[in-house]
Amino acid sequence: MKKNSWFSYPASITAPLQGERLHGLTIGNYTRLSAIAAALAVYVILHNWIHSGSPEQMTRWFVALAALGLSVIVFLARSIPQGKTIWPQRVAQVLITWAIVGVVWALAPAQDTKATVWPVFLLGLLACAALTTRPLFDQLLNLLGSILGSALYLFSTGSLTGTSSLFLAAGGAAILGLYLSSLNLSAKAREIELQQLALTLRRQLDDLTLRDPVTSLYNEPAFKTRLSVETARSIRYKHPLCLLAFELQENGQEIASSGSPEHGEMIVAGLAEAMNKTLRTTDILGRGQDGRFLVALPDTELANARIAATRIQATLARFNAEKNLSITMNCGISQHHGEAIESLLLVTEARMREAVQLGPDQIVVE
Repeated sequence: MKKNSWFSYPASITAPLQGERLHGLTIGNYTRLSAIAAALAVYVILHNWIHSGSPEQMTRWFVALAALGLSVIVFLARSIPQGKTIWPQRVAQVLITWAIVGVVWALAPAQDTKATVWPVFLLGLLACAALTTRPLFDQLLNLLGSILGSALYLFSTGSLTGTSSLFLAAGGAAILGLYLSSLNLSAKAREIELQQLALTLRRQLDDLTLRDPVTSLYNEPAFKTRLSVETARSIRYKHPLCLLAFELQENGQEIASSGSPEHGEMIVAGLAEAMNKTLRTTDILGRGQDGRFLVALPDTELANARIAATRIQATLARFNAEKNLSITMNCGISQHHGEAIESLLLVTEARMREAVQLGPDQIVVE
């Protein structure tokens, strides 16, 4: 366990999604502390039934009700807002742990012997340490605070004689509790690290399956999926939606066949990056299987779609000037009128082919 884990949560817990993860741990701690308090209440109730008729019966029932009430209060404390800092929650959980194990010692005046109180006290203490995920300093406060409080009680009642074995057991329980806490904290940190690694790998896999390997734009299946969402939105909210399809040529030939594959990939990747900066963040840019580019323009009329196409042409002109190239584009534009996306794609590609027949750098609008 790293040194900073004594006073704060490990970095894997606090780095990304800090509020969400710490809030989840806090809720889990409250839930477990509530369950421990309820278990102690059940123990007291069973103890009362076994020792029914004894003079201390009313005191024992009062302790049982106190344990049950504490369990309910701790459970309701799960809904306390996290806040900007975790410190209030950490302090509250230490105090709650002291209160839970203190319930057991409340039984001591109601018994002739502490032989049954002490083992239950140690079990409750170990449960609070082993089942909650907190920094080790907090756990040490739980253990030492509870044990020292018990020692003060024994001292105040004059019951210290003959309890050396009890304190030896308490010391062993404290060491075991701290060891279990360390294992629990390490396991939780490792679990979150593995979750983060799995999330990263999943994102990388999604990129491989959804993105074109050359341009990192949406591939055709992924683009169609996004386009179907936008068409549904367009129909529902009666917002305009336009689609652009254009192909790039160099010296009158498609870029893929105008030079080496590496040359074509370099040009296409550079243009894709430049076009991404030109378009709006809401626009969807993809690349078809045959090398053509596809652009979905949500909330855009035909006139504004043509302006977007001219901006792409301007970006292409700047790219040509920087790279000393002579790339041209032919673009087709159509607007969605409620038809299926396959029909929309066919209409737009037909406009693109008309633009190719007209010559380089032509834009055809439906």
